[in-house]
Amino acid sequence: MVSYKKIFPLKAGQRTAVESLMAKMTLHQKIGQMICPGSVGVFQSSESAAYRKITYLIKNLGIGGIVLFRGDIYAYYELIEELQSISRIPILFSADFERGLAMRITNTLSFPLNMAIAKTGDPSLAERMGKAIAQECRVLGISMNFAPVVDLAGEKKNPVINTRAYGPDKEIVAAFAEAFIKGASSEHILNSAKHFPGHGYTTMDSHRELPLINRTKKKLLSDDIYPFQRCINAGVQSIMMGHLEVPAFESREGLPATLSRSIVTGLLRDQLGFDGLIVSDAMNMNGVTNYFSAREAAVLAVKAGNDMILLPPDEEIAFDAVLQAVTDKVIPSEQIDRSVSRILYAKMWSGLFSRQKSSIHQVKKIVSSGKSARLAREIADKSVTLSKGAMKYLPAKRKRPLFCITVSDKSPSETEMFFSSTLKKIMPGTENIFITPFVNEEMLTRIAGSLSPDIQPVLPVFYRARSYQGRLELPPHLLRFFGLVEQRFPDCIYIFFGNPFLSEQLGRGKNTILAYGDVQISQTAVIARLTGVAL
Repeated sequence: MVSYKKIFPLKAGQRTAVESLMAKMTLHQKIGQMICPGSVGVFQSSESAAYRKITYLIKNLGIGGIVLFRGDIYAYYELIEELQSISRIPILFSADFERGLAMRITNTLSFPLNMAIAKTGDPSLAERMGKAIAQECRVLGISMNFAPVVDLAGEKKNPVINTRAYGPDKEIVAAFAEAFIKGASSEHILNSAKHFPGHGYTTMDSHRELPLINRTKKKLLSDDIYPFQRCINAGVQSIMMGHLEVPAFESREGLPATLSRSIVTGLLRDQLGFDGLIVSDAMNMNGVTNYFSAREAAVLAVKAGNDMILLPPDEEIAFDAVLQAVTDKVIPSEQIDRSVSRILYAKMWSGLFSRQKSSIHQVKKIVSSGKSARLAREIADKSVTLSKGAMKYLPAKRKRPLFCITVSDKSPSETEMFFSSTLKKIMPGTENIFITPFVNEEMLTRIAGSLSPDIQPVLPVFYRARSYQGRLELPPHLLRFFGLVEQRFPDCIYIFFGNPFLSEQLGRGKNTILAYGDVQISQTAVIARLTGVAL
């Protein structure tokens, strides 16, 4: 096992500072370092409930980290600096920036999703992307990115992983994850590979329920866990546990991997030899809360071997429960010491104890820079995949106007409207209609029959994997509608901006374009291929 002291290599003076701080900390302060609530990055009045709560947790519990969610760049900048100023020990700010800051911060650059990156066949692009995102994190004061996703996209109907994964091939997933980690680590940003021991082979979403991973120990070790082992060998600083029922490694029915000592300590720590930070997935997800109280879950998570407890439903209950468990010797105090030492080493390695505030000018220069935008476009251009059938009809001829039939799994928003509106600017005369889940089969039949014979239909399909959504597949009445359109227009082109595996429901030989995500940069790359116009 590589010690966490080697995962987070410090200079002699830094090690001394950490050990000196540890020696002065009370049990109360140590447990506080293991608790990580969440906060939104929007303006918060000093009298608002959200602001009063987060400042209370800093001052009274001494929380070790904060997970940031939706917000804007200026509020993020101000909030991080203000909260750091009132904390005795620097706070480890973190966020889910799998594809860049745009996952949480409005009006910032989004890179293509992981599956798109893997389709380029070039891991160096993942390394450059990891570095670019890390630079943006650093200038904002965010020290930990909960990325990369190293789950295998083995179950095509997985409602929550899907295009967030690099793909179903363990070697490809491992290679791109290693590259991402290398890029981010060069900027001293903590990475967290997720969701151990693998969330790919299930049709269930742990935000809604506890997924069952019904795979053998042999298959899990050889496939699902393989990319995690490669990440460990590559020096990943953290691994996030998944709320997953894994009978192959945990005999207690209904116990999530996050709360299983057999999996967290027995498998990840002892068998795989990982001594870095282990963090729970969000403890307020239904995969835990449907089955365990906040008190019970917090104690089980720490007993299992997690170093940091993310987003407990009630931070004070979690804190008090762990404190009582240590007092009652249910959890050894030595285990708390090891966890807190890892946390402090990680904070020191990431530069938190010596961090200087960035100017807003520096933030504006680095976040969503032209260099990053060009990298995102390069990835998008190289990732778009065309079927042989689609190649025959591209670029689209201007003799027949395009007719955009946008199919979405929800009411249209700016994301879905971007494609058709941009296409119309390039090819005037292009029309568009939206097909949402609320359009019934009778109406779909009318639409198919009313299309002018002089058009070329283009069907952007926005059916995506999303948290809390449930099952992911095209409904039968929509497939019948597609069949009616194909009968009249054999040259119609399907564009999948969501789950690419749904294209298989159409059958073989269709004219398809796969973008592996709905971010604007991927949509722009598709439009360029469709029209032959460089954007």
